[in-house]
Amino acid sequence: MNLIFMILGMIGLNSYSVKDDLSKEDKRFVKTVIRMHGDKPLAITRKNKSKIMIEYPETMYILNNKGFISSVWILEEGAWLNLGPEIN
Repeated sequence: MNLIFMILGMIGLNSYSVKDDLSKEDKRFVKTVIRMHGDKPLAITRKNKSKIMIEYPETMYILNNKGFISSVWILEEGAWLNLGPEIN
């Protein structure tokens, strides 16, 4: 029973868990994209030094280390479609 309360508490406190290997600026950028999207992501992974991927069931955001969205992928009719980079 205590385990259930502990799990529920952890979920409530960390509604958007962000990987610990991200810098403070990266975490802030990731949380901003999550708020913009409006749903909790399936996964947040660092692809390499300069790329972070935020995965949703039908959308993927690739973020660069300069504070821009490098590319957006959407699932359309069973295939992933690249919408390209954010215009800066």
